[in-house]
Amino acid sequence: WRNLLAAFEAALRLLHPVMPFLTEELWQRLGPRGISIALASFPLFRGELEDPAADREMGFIQQIVTDARRLRAEMKLDPKIPFNATLHADAEVSAVAESNRQAIEKLAIVTLAIRPGQYKVTMEATPEQMRARRQSLEKEADQLRKVIANSHRQLSDETFMGKAPAKVVDSIRTKLDGYESQLRTIEQSLNA
Repeated sequence: WRNLLAAFEAALRLLHPVMPFLTEELWQRLGPRGISIALASFPLFRGELEDPAADREMGFIQQIVTDARRLRAEMKLDPKIPFNATLHADAEVSAVAESNRQAIEKLAIVTLAIRPGQYKVTMEATPEQMRARRQSLEKEADQLRKVIANSHRQLSDETFMGKAPAKVVDSIRTKLDGYESQLRTIEQSLNA
């Protein structure tokens, strides 16, 4: 409990310049720690507590979780439903992943398989997830087609073009290019 309390106090001191009122309230609730957190000393770096191996291990875990979450976002999968992920990695990363499997699976909401190889995280979506993704992409593509058609209609309307400021017309053209690029990307995903 002492270690937990020390870490919490240090976190409050670090956050105080950014969140003064909240940290002051929490500081006062911790009990007799001095008059105000504003008068408490700022935490100092202690080199003897540095652990490069733990930092490296935590970096691997963060990278695996980030990559799994990125895959989920790219596939537009429901963030609450686990999917099967495969981590291809060298012996060092595989050992870290294996010893921290439970944390990785919980943070990334995946079921993790670990295979030897060059680092990458891949996913195997269920047929239901793939159908849901396809429906989501088709819906997004339909919405983009409507927006693109509306933009083309505006740009071909002589009355609008005669009255609209150049800035507005340029903005519509720029957005139209972005919409068309998004639509091409979605159509490539649908045809893959």
